[in-house]
Amino acid sequence: MVVIIDWLTKEGNYNRRREGDRQKGMTKLGIASEISQLIKDKGITVERQVLVIHIKINRLEQHFRTATEENKHAGKRGGDEDGGFTGGDGTQTPLHESGPAMSTSAAVEGRCISSRHR
Repeated sequence: MVVIIDWLTKEGNYNRRREGDRQKGMTKLGIASEISQLIKDKGITVERQVLVIHIKINRLEQHFRTATEENKHAGKRGGDEDGGFTGGDGTQTPLHESGPAMSTSAAVEGRCISSRHR
């Protein structure tokens, strides 16, 4: 999972996956194949099937959207019970403030989200 999150948060990769480049054969499954090869290159010996990688990314996106929505609703209630962080000084930091696009901060959030759903 870390290899997938690292790939998604590298500059431009998430948009490349989201938008695709069908003329160059880079569909979402094509990108999942690229990530599968990257996993092998990292020395992970258990082969990850392309479709499984594709599904994991889709689930990450789904969890991210859910967390973003929960955070919006938590903000309206004034609480952080759905995933915000309250600092030692009492200030709240929401999981995500700039919309649903994956970003570097989304990688951290993705790790938080995945740890909640294990």
